[in-house]
Amino acid sequence: MASLDVWTGELKVVFAIDIGTTQSAVSFLYLLPGQRPRVEHVSSWPDQPEAAERAKVLTAMFYDQSGTPRAYGGRTKMDKIVEQGEKEGWAYVHSFKRHVHQLGRPFSETTVDKANILTLPPNINIDSVYRDWLKYLFQHARSIFVSKFGNEVWQRLAPTVEVVFTVPNGWYTQEYGFLARAAVAAGIIKDDLKAAFVPETEAAVHWAMLEGKLKLDAGTKFIVCDSGGSTTDIALYSVNQRSPLKLQEIQGFPSKCIEAGSELIDDSFDDMVGHMFADKLDDEGIAKLSEDVRAEFSKAKTTFDASEDIYTFPVDVETEKNYFPDGKLEVPREDVAKHFDKEIQLIISGINELKGKNDPKHLLLLGDFGNSPYFQDQLRDEYEPGMPVIQGGKKNVKAAVSGALVWFLKHSVVARAARFAFGQRIIVPYNSHDPEHVKRGFARYPNGDFVNGGWDLVVPYGMLLKDNQERKKSYYRAYTTKDARLADFNTSVFTANETAANTQWVCDSAGKFVEGIQEICTINADISNLQGKLPMRNGPNGPYWYLEFEVAIAFGSTSPSARILWVENGKTCQGPATLIPAEFV
Repeated sequence: MASLDVWTGELKVVFAIDIGTTQSAVSFLYLLPGQRPRVEHVSSWPDQPEAAERAKVLTAMFYDQSGTPRAYGGRTKMDKIVEQGEKEGWAYVHSFKRHVHQLGRPFSETTVDKANILTLPPNINIDSVYRDWLKYLFQHARSIFVSKFGNEVWQRLAPTVEVVFTVPNGWYTQEYGFLARAAVAAGIIKDDLKAAFVPETEAAVHWAMLEGKLKLDAGTKFIVCDSGGSTTDIALYSVNQRSPLKLQEIQGFPSKCIEAGSELIDDSFDDMVGHMFADKLDDEGIAKLSEDVRAEFSKAKTTFDASEDIYTFPVDVETEKNYFPDGKLEVPREDVAKHFDKEIQLIISGINELKGKNDPKHLLLLGDFGNSPYFQDQLRDEYEPGMPVIQGGKKNVKAAVSGALVWFLKHSVVARAARFAFGQRIIVPYNSHDPEHVKRGFARYPNGDFVNGGWDLVVPYGMLLKDNQERKKSYYRAYTTKDARLADFNTSVFTANETAANTQWVCDSAGKFVEGIQEICTINADISNLQGKLPMRNGPNGPYWYLEFEVAIAFGSTSPSARILWVENGKTCQGPATLIPAEFV
């Protein structure tokens, strides 16, 4: 493994956190000036088999009826805990990342059956779940740090802790804001400015490069596929420079986040078994069968390679007829494989969209599902020898969470293709000959008649954007008085997905957002110095006073920021560079 460069910054500790659908992980850096950093994997998770070697922990908790967490991680699988939970009516909460992935997304954008997403108990919300889970992760990670470096060092550095979250490529400012608030609520960081976010594919590439599994020359293109429990992130990169490493995404081919993964295979298999015995077992029998089979299938899934004709799963369900010979459910190979194939085909389609005519030379495969022998075989059959598949993960280590720390130090990706279009809601000059305008109707302003709800593009979908590159667009706002209040001037920024990127409208004629459009933030500026000084114009419907301004969107690191620019006394002024995440809907 290659070593990291000597740290020349100030003394600090940085944690990386990956909350996966089925497994979570934490790593950290203790950065000492003048020394080479070393990524520390947090292992020895309590009540977990092979805890000393595994740098992963089961993403699961038990809550009691008062909404208090009672068990975490591997402890939730202990017989005595399960029995106590059943006796006292505890709720088993797991796969909660899927809630965050669904928040703010219209139903049509998801391929997942929402009926399979765990319903949280009425006295528990997703905010408290993430707060409690982060508290547990951080408490154990902190104990590992203290055991290595001492409590005195920890007490000195704790107030300045920084955290890097690995996130699906499809997550953006709303999800970033959610995680940052959860980290503050959990007591990990003092404010949300101490949180950074890196797409899982970028983090994984950094780790693979450090481990020497991916050796690339300048000009080489390659694809990264990081497939986990419920999401698969796919990105296409080109090597600008080998040393120091500089990567960029490809214009017009933004990274993808697909709802496909190992947990969804469990859901599909579980549904099949339920349908097989729907008319043979009562509700209690179906529930017990589902519990038994899901647990056994989840274990068998990790080694499935389609080499057996029949796969058997132990069950403990009493039936009048002998549905389960020797206490086992027998399933033909084809009926197991089809559940894998459904997810794999979604992933292959995503890879092919990026592959196109770009001629990538490698496919780097990572993530928990990336360890599946069957998945690996299917990808090799599909792409080799033209695009060799490189298995870049380890069974006991999450590549992304370790790579997030390498990313923190190196920031090797210098340009990314915009995963969304960014724009503004505007008013459009009314055209009485345009049927759409007639349908929508117009509003009369001093400067003319306009149709509300238009879409104006600031950043096109798929545009290649360098770190800290800023896109600007000019606008004006008309007022009916020269004394318009400008102390809290604001405007909203909207995003559009690939489907909606070329729309003409933010809203339909009823005022509802067009599918694929989201309001992502509000930006503010104090322009009160111009109050009473705005220039006047005479419009077709009377005089008006107007303010010219610009909306600027910058792409620093992986998080965009936006601000308002305007001119005062010949000088350009700017409001604070902020992206205020909209509340989830």
